Amino acid sequence: WLERVRETAEWAGPAFGLGTAMVIGQENSTMTPHFDSHGNIVLQIFGEKEVTLWPPEDTSSLYPFPSNHPATRQAMLNPETFPDFGQGDMFPRYKSTRPLRGVIRAGDVLYLPLAWWHMMRSITH
Repeated sequence: WLERVRETAEWAGPAFGLGTAMVIGQENSTMTPHFDSHGNIVLQIFGEKEVTLWPPEDTSSLYPFPSNHPATRQAMLNPETFPDFGQGDMFPRYKSTRPLRGVIRAGDVLYLPLAWWHMMRSITH
């Protein structure tokens, strides 16, 4: 079945926006805030995952790394620790963001449009 999924997703091309990727995480593993240079489809096969989305208009308030930085397309702040470690003073515009939060469960499919910021945390393993 995995081969059929890969073939179906071939419309995307080779890796990093041009191909198929499978991300497997254990309980409480996180994917810090970032955006992709392409649309994505998240298929939750097992367990549950908390998802936070931000529209592209919130980009400057998420403090992305500069475009020439190795972590480009990732936020410099971590909302899970904000403002516990003084990040409130360093990233004041973050408070103006409009996050959308939800949970995806086994069998759910989530479409992530181009340039939408997202953060995920596995609830179960």
